[in-house]
Amino acid sequence: MIDDPFRHRDIPAILGLRSSAAWTVVVFVVAAYVVVAVRNSEILPYPIVAALAIVSIAAGGFALVFAKSDPLPLSVALALSAIGPVFAVLYSVQIEPGELRSSATWYVNAVTFIICFTALRGRILLAWLSMGSMAAVLTWWGVHHGEGFDFGFWRTIFSANLLLLATILAFTMRPVARTIFALQEGALQRAAEQASTTAILEERDQRLQRLDDLVRPLLERIASGEPLSAAEREECRLIEGQLRDSLRARSLAVSPIQRSAKDARRRGVDVVLLDDGGLSGASTETVSRVRGTISSTLDNAREGRVTARVLPVGRETVATILSTSNEYTTRITIDRHGETVMNSERTAASNIVPQA
Repeated sequence: MIDDPFRHRDIPAILGLRSSAAWTVVVFVVAAYVVVAVRNSEILPYPIVAALAIVSIAAGGFALVFAKSDPLPLSVALALSAIGPVFAVLYSVQIEPGELRSSATWYVNAVTFIICFTALRGRILLAWLSMGSMAAVLTWWGVHHGEGFDFGFWRTIFSANLLLLATILAFTMRPVARTIFALQEGALQRAAEQASTTAILEERDQRLQRLDDLVRPLLERIASGEPLSAAEREECRLIEGQLRDSLRARSLAVSPIQRSAKDARRRGVDVVLLDDGGLSGASTETVSRVRGTISSTLDNAREGRVTARVLPVGRETVATILSTSNEYTTRITIDRHGETVMNSERTAASNIVPQA
C-alpha cells in the first residue's frame, strides 16, 4: 500500500516518491529496459546476466519508493550503489570489442536513475562512489580491449552530468525543505492554538448560557426583595448543589447525573460528586459505565449519603461510589476496563439490637 504523501514531511514527499505516479514511472522504466536488455542479450555468453540486471534495477526502483526514512537507510543505500559497479563487471567480462554496440552498455543509463535518486535521498557520497566505480570498470575495459582510455568517460559523462544535477538539487532542496516544513509546522501550531481558543470560548459561552438559564429566574426573584417561599428556598438549595457539582466534578456534569442528583437531593439524600481527572484517559465504554452507575445509584438512593469520586489518572480503579443508608453501606468500584465490583454490608448502627 502506498503511503499518503501528506502524512510525511520529508524529501520523498516533495519528490512524490510515495505517490501512485512514482509506481507508474518505475514500471514503465523497467518495461522499457526489459526490451533493451532482451535485444542485447544475444551478445552475452550468459544471458542470465541481463535478467539479473533487470531484476536488480526493478528492485532498486521499488526500494526507492518503499523506503520511508530519509536519508535512505545505510543498508539500502549500499545495496543500491552496488548495482552499477557489479553489473559493469559482469557485462565487461562477457563483451568483446567486435560485439560492441552503442546500446551494449544500456545498464549505465538504467542504473543512473537509481544513483541519482540515491543522491537525492541523502546518500550523495555513495552515489558518486557508485558512478565512479562504474566509470572505472568501463575505462579498464576500454584500455584492455584497445578502445581507448576515454571509453569509460564517454559512456558515463551524460550520467555523471545527471548525478551532478541531482547533487546540486540535494544540497539546495534540503534547506528549502526544512524551511517549508518549519513554516507548515508553525501554521499547524497556530491553527491548533486557534482551534483550542475557539473551543474554550465556545465552552465558556455554553456554560454561561446554562448558568443564566439556571440561576437568572431565582436571582431576579431574590432581587425583588420579597420573601421566598419554602419551595423557592428548596429550589435554591438544589441549584446550589448543582453548581457545586459542576465545579468539583466537571466530567460528571452531564444531564443524566445532574437530573438524578437533583432528584436525590429533593428526597433528602446528601450527594457529593468529586472529580480528580481519571476519566480523561479512559475509554468511551468505561466513561459511559461510570456515569451510568453513578446515575443509577442516585436514582436508587432514598436516604443517607451518596459520594461518587473519579480518582486521579494512572490508577487501576477509575471511580468509587459509596452509598450509605440507615440499613446498608454499599461500595462500588469501577476499574479502567469498565469492570464493576460491588460490596454491600449492613450499617453498623443497624446491627445494634435495642434492649428492652
